[in-house]
Amino acid sequence: MKRIMIITHGTLCEGFLSAMEIINGNCSGIDVLSLHTEETIDQMTQKLRTRIDGYDPEDTVILLTDIAIGTTTKCIYPLIDHRTLYVICGLNLPLLLSVYLSDLGEDCYASLKLLTQESRDSILFINELLEQQKEGVETNDRSDQS
Repeated sequence: MKRIMIITHGTLCEGFLSAMEIINGNCSGIDVLSLHTEETIDQMTQKLRTRIDGYDPEDTVILLTDIAIGTTTKCIYPLIDHRTLYVICGLNLPLLLSVYLSDLGEDCYASLKLLTQESRDSILFINELLEQQKEGVETNDRSDQS
């Protein structure tokens, strides 16, 4: 079974889960873990280890975190050799949707690498797109007048 754990500072992870439930309905297989200000990296690592140990050893475990160099990711480092874990930092909703809805197939690493790239590509600066669109329309209008 595919297990996804969203690990974030504060309750951001709960917001991601709420958004997923609005879009997809029931989201079994997604778990959340919040880091609170009073928690240390060691405490967070222990909470994470306890959750992961509750999963079936055959489960594919994908950890999605909010910040690459933050505590939410650093708490994973001691567990990397504990079992096969896939870790993606810089969580956004398109990534979460893709990971949840995709059949990762036999090569989970390659699939997740592709989904991560697609997620990067989903980040758009709309003002720039509108400007390019406007410039394209103006160019086309000038061409039509010739």
